[in-house]
Amino acid sequence: METLLNLEMLNKLIDERVNQRIEEIKQEEQPLNIKMPELIKITGWSRDFIVKNIINRNYFRGKIEPFSKFPKNDRGEYRFHRKKMMAFIDEYYEEIEERAKEGRKRWH
Repeated sequence: METLLNLEMLNKLIDERVNQRIEEIKQEEQPLNIKMPELIKITGWSRDFIVKNIINRNYFRGKIEPFSKFPKNDRGEYRFHRKKMMAFIDEYYEEIEERAKEGRKRWH
C-alpha cells in the first residue's frame, strides 16, 4: 500500500514538472516582441483603451517607454518587449482599470 502511494506521489510530481517544462518551452518559442493585436487579445482591452489609458497617460507611458516602440503616426505599429509588457500588465492591471474608470467619471 505504501509503495502505491509513493508511486502516485511520484507520478504527480513528474506530471507537474512535465507541465511546467511544457509552459517554459511555449514561452521560449514566443517572439521577443508583442504587437498591439496580441496585446488586445491577451488583455481584452480595445486598441483605443490601450492607447488612451496606457500609452497616452504619462504615468504609464513612462513605465513602458524603455521597452516599447511607438509609431510615428497613430496608424503605425506598436511593439513591446513581451516579458516586460506582461510583467507590467500583471503589476498594473487593476490600477489601469481604476484610472480608466476615474477618467470616465470626470467627463460625465
